[in-house]
Amino acid sequence: MDNITHGTLGILAAILVAPPELRKKAALAGFIAATLPDFDIFLISPTDPLFGLQMHRHFTHSLVMIPVLGVLGVLLANLLRRVFRRQALWQGMWLPAIAAVSTHGLCDTWTSYGTHLLWPFTERRESWDLISVVDPLMTLPILTCAILAWRRGSRGPAWLGAAWVVFYLSLCFVQQQRAESAVREWATAQGHTTERLTVKPSFANIMVWRGLYVESGDCQVVCVRPGLTEGTRVLGTSRAPLLSADRLPPPLDKLPADSVAVQDIQRFGHFSDGWMGLHPDDPHVIGDLRYAMVPDQIRPLWGLALDPAQPQQHGKFDNRFRRTAGERWRALWRMITGAER
Repeated sequence: MDNITHGTLGILAAILVAPPELRKKAALAGFIAATLPDFDIFLISPTDPLFGLQMHRHFTHSLVMIPVLGVLGVLLANLLRRVFRRQALWQGMWLPAIAAVSTHGLCDTWTSYGTHLLWPFTERRESWDLISVVDPLMTLPILTCAILAWRRGSRGPAWLGAAWVVFYLSLCFVQQQRAESAVREWATAQGHTTERLTVKPSFANIMVWRGLYVESGDCQVVCVRPGLTEGTRVLGTSRAPLLSADRLPPPLDKLPADSVAVQDIQRFGHFSDGWMGLHPDDPHVIGDLRYAMVPDQIRPLWGLALDPAQPQQHGKFDNRFRRTAGERWRALWRMITGAER
């Protein structure tokens, strides 16, 4: 999730486990420690554009790294205190920092991006598909609680923030199950056999969900709105051929099987959990079908750009499609508010 949410959860966790006299001071170590895993964005390669993509939410987000990053969080917090000529604090800081950093990988697992939570024991990317990477209804209440807990040096607001996290995630789970049931019902009505069905919340909300399943080698997208006080509605559908390194359209099908480009397709397939399709705006871009700004469309936010004439060159991670036009934002808003009927 976004770093504001990570830092806020870190503050809440640190205050909850810190001794009463250190709660305010532990908030700094908690904030720093909880944001450290995302420093993996600096792990990039000048020759391999996909390296940074593979490294994000990798070993720094693993459970085994929690003690290491917790210690580093305390060190950095004390370094910052020294900069402002404050006395360093060591005793009583370790547990709050470790508690704070432990929230990071778990928090990212709530989303659908995929997190290497159990590295090095498995390369599986954990994703629970409960919440968008940005969700104001999650972040703003706990941010308010964190500020109050810090100012008062009190656990009361921190417990309230923790309770909100549990409540909101429970609501996310209910919405997820309702969305999945609606997608299955729609598929059954169409006479489809659903393979690998999954549902994911659209951007910044849990009102509109993007369902995907495999049917006859295609990716079927079904957008549903499980309203909180009304029945679930299907807002739109779309379909596209599902691609893999062994199933590519022209001109990408001419790439040699042992080429660097095909190896990159395999790596991108692992990142996207196999949900790959040709981007409608560029025939040389294989898109990640899990995400689209308008959730009933086959118009991925990012993809792997390849040059068929240069099979031994690495592909490029192409995220220019994230710069969506205002009409797409308005279309999503109409879906969220229920105006899209």
